[in-house]
Amino acid sequence: MPANTSQPSLKEVLRQKRAEYILEVAETVLLEKGYRDASMDEIAARAGVSMRMRSNLLFCAVVTARAMSSPFTAKSSGPPS
Repeated sequence: MPANTSQPSLKEVLRQKRAEYILEVAETVLLEKGYRDASMDEIAARAGVSMRMRSNLLFCAVVTARAMSSPFTAKSSGPPS
C-alpha cells in the first residue's frame, strides 16, 4: 500500500501563510516598540485582520507565545511584574 502523500488543502495552506504573516508583523511591532508598548490592536491593524480575528483567543495566544519566546523581546524590559 503506498504511503499517504496527500497535499494540504488550499484553505490549510492559506491559513498557514496568514499565520506566518501575522507573526512577521508581530515581530516587527515588537522590534519597533518593545514588549511593553506593543499592542494586539496595532499588530492586528497592521496585519489587516478583521475585528473577529482580533478578538480570537487563538490569535492572541499565538502572538503572545511567539513574543515570549522571541529573541527580540530581550531589548525590552520583559513582561510586566
